[in-house]
Amino acid sequence: MIGKRKSLAGVALGAVWSIAVVWVGANVIEPPVFTLVPALAMSLATPGLTLVLFFVVAAIRNFVRKADNSDSEPASDYRTMPEAQAGFVLLVAVVSALSLWPASAYIAPGDGLGAVIAMSVAFPIAALIFLLGAKYRAGFAAFGQTAMLMPSLLSLIWSVAVWVT
Repeated sequence: MIGKRKSLAGVALGAVWSIAVVWVGANVIEPPVFTLVPALAMSLATPGLTLVLFFVVAAIRNFVRKADNSDSEPASDYRTMPEAQAGFVLLVAVVSALSLWPASAYIAPGDGLGAVIAMSVAFPIAALIFLLGAKYRAGFAAFGQTAMLMPSLLSLIWSVAVWVT
């Protein structure tokens, strides 16, 4: 039961983090309109580089694990399953970021662009917390997963609301 409470607390804190990131991006960061292209490049590079870094670290760990055990254990054992699940969650977060962030920036160039810049800074932090939590603590994993996925959706909702009003 304690693990579930920690996971729920992590999700709640991740939701607060997500709302704060989008709010700060939309209300505090006010980039000029001509920064649309550099901000979009940053929004595409940040999630992509985070994913590449994860796969590089996973490949190095797998190589070292195989070198240490040579032929005593199969290549795919029970220890690689959490890494595969974490990689899938990170992949889903990256795909959602790559598909929703540019839409947010184009729909509302002022507020959406600021939110994209804030999310580009917050995404690697959330991914790191998620990956460390996936290995060590469920609460951190829940926080990181929520903090990676929720801002993309909130930013799009915020941008559409600004565009409609």
